[in-house]
Amino acid sequence: MPIEPFGAEDLGALFEDMGVAVHYPAGGVDLERGALVDRTDQLELQGEVVSVVGASTVLTIVTGSLPGLREGEVLRVADEWLSVIEGPLRIGDGALSLVACRETAAPEG
Repeated sequence: MPIEPFGAEDLGALFEDMGVAVHYPAGGVDLERGALVDRTDQLELQGEVVSVVGASTVLTIVTGSLPGLREGEVLRVADEWLSVIEGPLRIGDGALSLVACRETAAPEG
């Protein structure tokens, strides 16, 4: 039996099962299950030695779900405040995008 590829029709179930809440104050958006969260090591190559120098958070979102999101803006993901360092960048067929973030303080106000 052939393996069926993951498709856009599967996104609702994926985010319902594994998604976390996202609050985007600048965009006025609150999504109950708006992102999938991955923690990734940041690697640095020095000569022939690779070292882990930190970690970042990569969010997978439905493309267009956080309209206007850009570098430097702040999101609350679950109970953590994150600052966008790159993205959103579309992946695959464009239905999903990646957003690279780092931890930050909660905005004032």
